[in-house]
Amino acid sequence: MDSGIKKINKEKIRKIAHDYGADISFIHVADIEEKYNLTLNKMSVKGDFSLATYSKLFIASLLPETVDKVIYLDCDALVLDSFKEILNLDLNNYLAAGVLALNCTAEVKKAIDLNEDDLYINAGMLLINLKRWRQENVENQFLEKLVEFNLRGKHFGMDQGVINNVSSKNLLVLNPKYNLEGSLHNTGYDITFKLNGNIQKNYYSREVLDDAIENPVFQHFCV
Repeated sequence: MDSGIKKINKEKIRKIAHDYGADISFIHVADIEEKYNLTLNKMSVKGDFSLATYSKLFIASLLPETVDKVIYLDCDALVLDSFKEILNLDLNNYLAAGVLALNCTAEVKKAIDLNEDDLYINAGMLLINLKRWRQENVENQFLEKLVEFNLRGKHFGMDQGVINNVSSKNLLVLNPKYNLEGSLHNTGYDITFKLNGNIQKNYYSREVLDDAIENPVFQHFCV
C-alpha cells in the first residue's frame, strides 16, 4: 500500500521481492481521500498520523473484488516464519482475525465504546475477510466511526480503535506468535507484566506467550 514511497525505495523493494521469487504490486492509496472527501492527514488531534495510518480501513476498495481474503502487515516489523498455517482458516463467521493487543485497559475500551470483556486486537497484523467487509459495508462503518471519533477531539487508538469498535464482536483470536509485540520480545514475560499495568482482561497465558517469544512468525516493533 503506497502512500508516497519514493522511487528509489520501490526499486529496493522490487529487488528484494525478485531475489525471493516473489511478485509485488504498489497500490496507490491517495485516491481514498478524494473518494470519501477526507483529509486523513488531519484526522488526528496531534496531526502526526497520516494517510498511511488509516489506509488499511479501506483495503476492501483498494484490492480487486476477486480477492476475498488478505493478510495485512504493518511495515515496522520482521517476518520470521510462514503465515501458511493460517491462510486457510475459516473466516466465514468473522470479519477478521488478529492477536490481542498487549496494552489495553478497560478505560481504553470504554473510550471506543467497548465493554471490558470485548476483544481488542493489535491492528498491525490482520487476516481480513474482505468478502464480508464488502457484503456488510464495513468500510462505511469505519468511516462513520472515524469521523465520530475525530469530532470527539481524540484519536482513540487511530485506525486500531476504529477497527476494534466495528469488529470486536466478530473477531477470531490468533496465537500471539503471529504478532509478537516488541516489549515481549525485548524483555520477556516477567518484566513486561511487572512494568505494564495495562494488560487487557483474558490475555494469553504465560505458556502461550513463552512459546510465541521463542517461535515468532511476525515480530512487531510497535510501542
